[in-house]
Amino acid sequence: EVWGNLRLVLPYGIYTKPPEGSACVVLTAGEQERLNLGCFVSPQGLEPGEIKLQSAGGSYLILKNDGTIRLGGQVVQEEQ
Repeated sequence: EVWGNLRLVLPYGIYTKPPEGSACVVLTAGEQERLNLGCFVSPQGLEPGEIKLQSAGGSYLILKNDGTIRLGGQVVQEEQ
């Protein structure tokens, strides 16, 4: 994935483009190659071991340590 003039390094199955102006870690690999390894975030409200996916628009999904899933911004129906 390309972001500006940088290639993004992301985990398999995760696709994203950081918002303009994001503070990120960049690795120079060779003379022409620059890789964005990730952006700085503030994991507010999360306990160690929890995972949050969030869009710039504010929708989110949180996998909680107690086994619950919290969704914000959209109604999702369970598959039958």
